[in-house]
Amino acid sequence: MARKILHILILTVAFPCLISFIVYFGFGSDYTRGVFHESGFRNQYESGIYKYRILGRHLLLETNRFLTTDNYFARHLMGVCSSPPVSARVLDEEADPVFYAAYFIQNTVFMVLSCIILYFILANCAKRFVVSTTVMVAAMLMGMSQYVVCPYDMLSCFLLLLSYFLILRPFRYSILILVIVLAAGTLTRESAALALSFFLAHNYSRLVKKKRRELLQLGILVAVFITTYGLLRVFLGFDRAIWENVHLIYNLTQLRSWIGIMALLIVSYLITASSPDKKKSLIFLVTSSPYWLGMLFIADVWEIRLWVPIWLSLLCFMREASIKSRMTTC
Repeated sequence: MARKILHILILTVAFPCLISFIVYFGFGSDYTRGVFHESGFRNQYESGIYKYRILGRHLLLETNRFLTTDNYFARHLMGVCSSPPVSARVLDEEADPVFYAAYFIQNTVFMVLSCIILYFILANCAKRFVVSTTVMVAAMLMGMSQYVVCPYDMLSCFLLLLSYFLILRPFRYSILILVIVLAAGTLTRESAALALSFFLAHNYSRLVKKKRRELLQLGILVAVFITTYGLLRVFLGFDRAIWENVHLIYNLTQLRSWIGIMALLIVSYLITASSPDKKKSLIFLVTSSPYWLGMLFIADVWEIRLWVPIWLSLLCFMREASIKSRMTTC
């Protein structure tokens, strides 16, 4: 038992922390500009499409506030965090080491929580190697995408995986908790809508048979997402309510954008081809097409962080290996 707990801690806590530290302090972003101090951060994330992603923004400001107070934990956390890489000061001449550390700490915490949730999603797998490899791949994909430093990506991944856990392992009040998680996810980033695609893919056979329970639950989840998405725009205004800029021509004419598109196709293919339940994986890719096709129009697809929620979703279908292997051995 002690060895199992140690293995889980190394896999879901130590390894993601290692990846995150290497990314934030061993490498340097050449992408995110002017947001490593509070006023620049507010100028970026309290305007345009970003103003609707309120949960991650407020959490980062609170994390920064915590680190600037004189307390035991803040002093030791800042002792662990080294100075930001040179590139941070090149991209932001007013870069604040504490504010940069707030990015690192918040995103590391939610990367760890994401790996923990993914582990328990896959925990039924007969072979520990499948679980360990899948969690390590997920951590590296999340870490690799952090060359775009922002306050909500890892939080969004955690909430998305938590919603998948509730979908895959339902219990008496799971739908009520799922409603809360979906609303929180929508307050974080619009990719929370992928939970609807995942629910549809996982329950596809029952939905096709028009099972009342699954149809009602899907209807509730759709209503929660639309209501939360709409109310954000009612209260915060409709300026740039859906997108910041149109990027279609740019995405179709720039080499690095094609690299981003190829990243989506290649990684999605590799995960789906290795999946024990290819049907559900393909259904998910089809039902999530409004998201990934929409990104071609309204986002810079060189930001592979856009595809991480897709890849994490596909990795969750690896759990079907456990069900099939156990049915075979019974």
